[in-house]
Amino acid sequence: MLGNHQDEYGHQGTLNCERALVTLIGGLGPWGKRIVLVGGLAPRYIVGSLPPTASPHAGTTDVDLAIELAVEGSVETYATLQENLKKSGFQMGQPSYQWSRLVDGSKVTVDFLCETDRVAASAIYKPKHGTGSRFDAFNAPGVKLAIEDF
Repeated sequence: MLGNHQDEYGHQGTLNCERALVTLIGGLGPWGKRIVLVGGLAPRYIVGSLPPTASPHAGTTDVDLAIELAVEGSVETYATLQENLKKSGFQMGQPSYQWSRLVDGSKVTVDFLCETDRVAASAIYKPKHGTGSRFDAFNAPGVKLAIEDF
């Protein structure tokens, strides 16, 4: 999510992000229907193959996912998501909306983004704060459009 310079992007880093995404999707369980890929990895799936004269996609160094919040969800709802992430080899990072895992010896970070009016824009939203749930998401205005359009 944090902007790296294009020179830092590379083909292998993007492939590692794709592998992390495949692992993540395979382990999300019911949350898979509430998550949409956004950010730097998305264009390669939206555009597909480029015309020969087009510049290649710069790539990415992380995976950005928009998450549709389970507003009425129980604590177990988010605990299940946390457990599924852990079972897939991801570890919560800092800031707390980031999870990461090693892919071919390289760290790949996944950012969970949401849109809510319960915290300020660019703040970390803790859906079940105080209940033992440690799942957090970065409040990014506009991310709801990706979820609605999906």
